Formats: sequence, structure tokens, C-alpha cells
Amino acid sequence: MTGVPTASNVYYLPLAATAALAQLKPVSMPRWQVMIGDALWRARFILAEIRHVLTSPVPRPAPFLADQAELVISSRPRGATPGRVIDFEAARLRRRSV
Repeated sequence: MTGVPTASNVYYLPLAATAALAQLKPVSMPRWQVMIGDALWRARFILAEIRHVLTSPVPRPAPFLADQAELVISSRPRGATPGRVIDFEAARLRRRSV
């Protein structure tokens, strides 16, 4: 440090704010009926989740490429007629005439 005093931009709040906090009333505990009601709702949701997990089917891992074979088998069937023959020369002639 050079020893030259510099002005500080730090400001301290007065202690009066803490005195106002000391005058606040303490927070009271909720009534026991409300606490029991909240606990029952939590238990109800937990039991519903456990029932859902136990009753849902467990997916089994498929062997490798089993899904691919199903895709090939279930692909679109071939048409009964042969494929269309595309005449490129006639298409070129039609395009030139336009």
C-alpha cells in the first residue's frame, strides 16, 4: 500500500433495524388437527404412488436388433403390379416444349 488514505464507499446501517425485529411476535405452531390433516394427505399420495409402481408392468429389455427385425417384417408390402418405368427421354421432350 502506498499509505495514502482513500475514501471508502462502504456504508453501515444503523442498529435500529435489529430493534424492530426483536419486537415481532414469535411464529406460533399450527394446530394439531392441521398437522394431522397434512400428514394424512402426504400418506395418501405416498400410498397412491406405491400402488402405481407395484401395479404397472415392468418393461423387459429387448434383445439386440429385435426391434429392427419387427420393422422389416412390418414394412409396407409390395404392390401386386410391377413398378412404373420412367421414360426420361419423353420427360425431357415434354419439358423442352414448354
